[in-house]
Amino acid sequence: MADIDFYQDDADENQDDGYGFDDGYGDEDDNLGPLQRLEKYLESDNIFNRQMVARGLLDTLRAVCDNEEDCKSVLMAMTKLSEDSG
Repeated sequence: MADIDFYQDDADENQDDGYGFDDGYGDEDDNLGPLQRLEKYLESDNIFNRQMVARGLLDTLRAVCDNEEDCKSVLMAMTKLSEDSG
């Protein structure tokens, strides 16, 4: 019965930032919009970050769908990722 007092819900500590990127720099990325975050990780030397960009493209496209220029930027990022050899 005494062990119940020590139960803590740490679910918030293991969540990513909503875009699939969890590199430990969440506070730094909080001020970035979806497109800026995509562009930041698209240029990463870490292949895992680039793969996460690919997984989050649809969410980013949905977030910027009201702005034609931002949509074009997302489509250009998709093209760049398709040419990434690893």
